Amino acid sequence: MNPIKAASFSRLSIRQRLPLLICSLLLTVILSFGIISYLGVRKAALKVGQERLRTLSHQLSGMLSTSAHNVIALAYTQANKPAVKTFLKSAGKDSAAEINTLFKELLKDSTYVQVQLLNSERKIMLSSSKAELPQDLPFNEIMFPISSKPDSGKLGNINAVGKSVYYPVTASVISENKTIGYLIRWRKMQARSRSIDQLTQLIGTEAKLYVGNADGSLWTDMVTPVPAPPESKEKKNPIFEYNRSGKEVLASMNRIANSQWLVCVEFPKSKILQTANNYIYWLLIAGSTLLIIGIFCGWLIGRNLSDPLVKLTAATSQIAAGNYPSQVLVNRMDEVGKLARAFNAMAVQVQNSQKELEEKANSYKLLFEKNPMPMWIMSTTALNILDVNEAAVNHYGYTKEEFLKLNATALRPEEDISKFMGTIPTQLKGRKRHGIWRHKKKNGTVIMVDVVTDDTIYKNEAATLTLAEDVTERLVAEAELVRSRVMQQELITETTILAQEKEREEIGKELHDNINQILASTKLYLELARSGNKDLLSSAIEKSYENINLAMGEIRSLSKQLVRPAFDTSLKDALKDLTDEIHAITPINIAFDATGFNESQVDENIKVMIYRIIQEQMNNILKYAAASEVRVIINTNYKSVRFSIQDNGVGFDMDKKSKGIGLRNIDNRVKFHKGVLDIQSSPGQGCTIDIEVPLKHEIVLYS
Repeated sequence: MNPIKAASFSRLSIRQRLPLLICSLLLTVILSFGIISYLGVRKAALKVGQERLRTLSHQLSGMLSTSAHNVIALAYTQANKPAVKTFLKSAGKDSAAEINTLFKELLKDSTYVQVQLLNSERKIMLSSSKAELPQDLPFNEIMFPISSKPDSGKLGNINAVGKSVYYPVTASVISENKTIGYLIRWRKMQARSRSIDQLTQLIGTEAKLYVGNADGSLWTDMVTPVPAPPESKEKKNPIFEYNRSGKEVLASMNRIANSQWLVCVEFPKSKILQTANNYIYWLLIAGSTLLIIGIFCGWLIGRNLSDPLVKLTAATSQIAAGNYPSQVLVNRMDEVGKLARAFNAMAVQVQNSQKELEEKANSYKLLFEKNPMPMWIMSTTALNILDVNEAAVNHYGYTKEEFLKLNATALRPEEDISKFMGTIPTQLKGRKRHGIWRHKKKNGTVIMVDVVTDDTIYKNEAATLTLAEDVTERLVAEAELVRSRVMQQELITETTILAQEKEREEIGKELHDNINQILASTKLYLELARSGNKDLLSSAIEKSYENINLAMGEIRSLSKQLVRPAFDTSLKDALKDLTDEIHAITPINIAFDATGFNESQVDENIKVMIYRIIQEQMNNILKYAAASEVRVIINTNYKSVRFSIQDNGVGFDMDKKSKGIGLRNIDNRVKFHKGVLDIQSSPGQGCTIDIEVPLKHEIVLYS
């Protein structure tokens, strides 16, 4: 449906719509029924007309065939008179007077215009014509019968001379069962009034009858030549349709026996469909009457339905204007009456809801005014402050009267106003906003404020509700935290670099002071062996062999300290090997306790971290602690792994001495795995390191 028409229809009242809907429904039914019925009646009328046309053409063909037979029989009788035979046998020498007398008698009939007598070779022996005929009429081969049987003859093709039409009646002259000549009587085709009346009664006043040659050379209405009708394309169906003189007609053709003619009967199609047209005419009258009755009934029904609806509409308008006690009085028990009673109940509910809404509005007003966070309402267009709560008044230092005279730009530093005004188009799009802004108090102090704004309606005006949280102290604390993290990261980086340098220095010392000296001694022994002194050769080779084994052991020990442990067996075994090696080269008594340690719960990276920390601390004890006893304890629970390293060495003052590179390296490793490091030491009391590292996947315990 066209949107404009749909909009126009929606503006109509129910009293107007209902007749239109009923009218549309009736019109649809009438049109559907009328079209279907008309098509059925039209089809039946065409079928009846075609059947009648087929019957008429067949009857007329039979009538004309009988008439042709009679004419041929009469011509045959005249042709076979003795005088005619004698004339033909004598080649025109005998009985000439009798023949002339015969021809004059034959021409007395007004319908005959010419008589011709031909011999067996079809040459004219004698011819006689009326004065109205200017010349002899032509004849052709199809005029002649080929049979020599008695009563044989034929009607030839129709010929036109001027506006008149003529046809020949040919009869054979038979003698001794042989054709000796032909008598041709040319007859003018003209319909008599009596014949016309008979045909009219037979075929109808508006029907047309045409006769024509079978070869289509000439057609006539039995008076004058006429255009030939189109031939039927459907040979099995002799009924066909065409246009003649601007009118559609149905026609049927049949051949006329004893002639070369066809008879064609035409019926005007409008005549055949007259019954169907009359039917649709009366159907339109009946449909129009029903439409008028339907519109009137629709108007009555619409009026009956719309009156209470009008009352309901008026009452609704009163409620919209604030007149809540409005009631609708409709004394009906149908759906409209139920609607009116439901509306009255709804009006009461609306009145009660209005009271509740006013009470809630007062509560919301109190919530706004007593909210501990600074809040105000700002005009969306003019940016003026429309309302403000007590927290904002107290925090910004203005009185409420002063605050309500402010524009939102007055709460910003001068350099931030242009940026604030640039956000106004975005705010007008109805989005909820959130962000950090700088605000200025009455005394000029600039504070950092986390602002949240949302659209609202205040006293029928588009407004923005603003909540401002002072986050100045929080931002300062966050900045300090960031600075602390940066310093910590710098310290970690510095410690890592120092640890790497120390590790390189230790490796260099080990290679230079120990392994290099062993290899130098080995070189001297090898030089003695090469000198050729047979007395020193054996001892020099033996010493070289011992030194090479010693160097290989030192390199193996150094590599073991540098390369990440593979834990081919377990962490327990690796730690046990580490403590056993230290105990083997020093008098320190080392106790290792791992009875509470479940290694399957611990991640591989955490194992490496534990090994390196214990290795690092054991090196610190060997170098600085001068301890005689060391105790290493490691255990796990469902969420962490805990281990401690205790020694009875000289200790140190934790208040005076900062962490060395070794302890800082331990601290960095623990923090990397989000663990906790606790160091307890004092002069002469040794040192205790307690470490707890969370497991990456906490173990779920089942009771």
